[in-house]
Amino acid sequence: MVKKLAPVTVLAVLLVWSCATYQPPPPSMYIADLPPSEVSSLSLDERLAVEEAWQSLKQGNADKAIKLFSQLNVENPFHYAGLGYA
Repeated sequence: MVKKLAPVTVLAVLLVWSCATYQPPPPSMYIADLPPSEVSSLSLDERLAVEEAWQSLKQGNADKAIKLFSQLNVENPFHYAGLGYA
């Protein structure tokens, strides 16, 4: 009886082990605050959009940040920088 139970137990352990997955946590990335000298040169609407997008980046919501940065003019200094961070 023990000889029949051992292979079944080993097979059950291997089967359970093969289903186990390990998902490493996403890398944490430090995102500094916006430089005030660059932000002050923007219009009020651009400044609000950049601030909201930057907060989304800090919170880890890259999809929302990409959407907001894509709405900015390509000449805006934060357009490509924000998309690069996202």
